[in-house]
Amino acid sequence: MKTKFIQAKDGHFFLNDKRIILRGFSVGSCMNIENFMVRMPGTEKRIRETFIEVYGKENADKFFEDFLAYFLTEDDFVFLKSLGINVLRLALNHNHFENDQAPGKYNEDGFKHLDRVLHLCKKYEIFAILDMHTAPGGQNLDSHSGNQAGVQLFWEYASLRESLINLWGYIADRYKEETILAGFDILNEPCFVSNADVFNDFYEKTINKITTDRQKIKGSH
Repeated sequence: MKTKFIQAKDGHFFLNDKRIILRGFSVGSCMNIENFMVRMPGTEKRIRETFIEVYGKENADKFFEDFLAYFLTEDDFVFLKSLGINVLRLALNHNHFENDQAPGKYNEDGFKHLDRVLHLCKKYEIFAILDMHTAPGGQNLDSHSGNQAGVQLFWEYASLRESLINLWGYIADRYKEETILAGFDILNEPCFVSNADVFNDFYEKTINKITTDRQKIKGSH
């Protein structure tokens, strides 16, 4: 079946029935600041809070707005295209799209930055993989997962998992016609999960949520 979406079959990727090899890399800190990359300790949330404390909210907000706007620019895509790259894995922090204190209320300010990057991906024919690098409560022990407590609470509370499942559903529905998306990396580096049933249940529900929305578009499966 002809389709504009990348398909997976027998361990290979295909586009319009022609095999395609994806060549690229992950863009760390794209929409999730990782402390070891920027040489500042703590989670992105703590880094932002510290900037507000030191420089004031107005200056901090302006800095991070510019950070998102200029982290990946069109000049970068021109260079990436010249290297023969055809896919980017975009690291995302769930807090850009949903506040932990207001689950289910999605933030258009976060999506506008992702929309801009996806527009550039489309213009330069570079596929994107959306990588959820953080989860409410943290899916592992590291600060790059947004973990502020040193305990991966994401696996302890169903309500936290339900929040991310619903966010993925919203993302899948929002971009269900976006052919430049090669796939979704549901959760970066989950680890130390003592309950296999909880782990499997989260992935099964998330996959079902994503595929239910994307299959609304004929040929996307």
